[in-house]
Amino acid sequence: MTRTTATSPASSSTSWTSSRHTGPDPKGSGPSGLKGTAVTGSDVDTIDETGSGPAPAVRRWAAVGGVALGTFILVTNEFLPVGLLPQISDSLHVATASAGLLVTAPAMVAAVAAPSVAVLLGRVDRRLILLGMTALFIAADLVSAAAPNLLALIGARLAFGLGIGGFWAIGGTVGPSLVGPRHGGRATALIFGGISVASIVGVPAGTALGQALGWRAAFLATAIVGAVALLGQLATLPKLAPQGRSGWGPALRLLRGARARRALLATVVLITGQFVAFTYLVDFLQRDRGLEPRTVAWLLLVYGLAGLVGNFGASPLLRGRAVAAAAALAAAIAIAAAASAAVAPAEFVLTITMAGWGAAYGAVPIAMQTLVRHSDPAAFDSGAPIYITAFQGSIAIGSVLGAALVLVGGDLTAVLSGALLALVSAPLVGFGRSRSRRAGDA
Repeated sequence: MTRTTATSPASSSTSWTSSRHTGPDPKGSGPSGLKGTAVTGSDVDTIDETGSGPAPAVRRWAAVGGVALGTFILVTNEFLPVGLLPQISDSLHVATASAGLLVTAPAMVAAVAAPSVAVLLGRVDRRLILLGMTALFIAADLVSAAAPNLLALIGARLAFGLGIGGFWAIGGTVGPSLVGPRHGGRATALIFGGISVASIVGVPAGTALGQALGWRAAFLATAIVGAVALLGQLATLPKLAPQGRSGWGPALRLLRGARARRALLATVVLITGQFVAFTYLVDFLQRDRGLEPRTVAWLLLVYGLAGLVGNFGASPLLRGRAVAAAAALAAAIAIAAAASAAVAPAEFVLTITMAGWGAAYGAVPIAMQTLVRHSDPAAFDSGAPIYITAFQGSIAIGSVLGAALVLVGGDLTAVLSGALLALVSAPLVGFGRSRSRRAGDA
């Protein structure tokens, strides 16, 4: 893989510029469409804040941390209702299946919101979009905590779904713009690390808090953490030039290339399989295999810890071999999911299979994004919302399909079907590579 030199924004709409230039950027633009001049690798570490002297590296990485905290809030919020469905359904006097809409609804809205926000706000400073989406998380949590009935709670979750789509459309790709392409992979891994930390800390802590003090307290707590994230972003995020001109054309450009379409299809199949299997794994382990809740909690902790390792280990794994790595991760998820169903309730072996599953899935978000980016680098920044649509839409599809499979054949059917879908996605990735090489598809 060719190493990309860092570029620095030179327009007044950005707040960080390089103090040393080696010459004009032959392409006339830096990362994420920011116009500027090329700088050497060392210049990445001496990015200046316009009008105020050198900006310390700690502030740039603090900005990355602020975005990562936003992803932590996002993922914690998105899956918090899973562990609180019994409490919510009892409190609001509704069926558990109806309360399940609190998980499906935001993902469906996010799938539509990601490209819509990018189009409607395509000429807006991306810093303002990130701040606005984080503020929306807080507002949705506060309304959720005070919701008098299921309809009001679903309304708050729909608003939260808008925040998911808008935040991921920007936050998932902003790393290189904050620290430069030289460190962009590390920054992106840190941002996506919020997913794993939410799985390890956020969702379990929110569930425990909700069980102890009531589900409303859990939503109130996430609102408080969201306020901390918003303050951090306000203090550290620089101005970030817009993605480019608004309109559906730039966003949909990613779908024009056959390689990109195949990468997106592989993403949809893999993420759908993941959530068909994982959504109903806890129910399968406790009801079908008789594991104690504390044992299942331990297994989920192992899964989350392994996911953190997978997330931060993804960058070196993907360098120069994104296709092979993505296919291997898909196969690993399939094998681990099927093995987890097969070996339960043997706790020691199940711990190993859950660790493998967690490590593989922890690397998947950044791996699939890298795969889609490499399929059409020029179109990805403006077309990133399409990837978010595919990802979030697959979560909703997986949850709904999993529920149907549980009704037809039980939890085991859902887990094994999800494993099969993940396995199918692996050759889809490889197929995209071989076809593109023969056809010369860029």
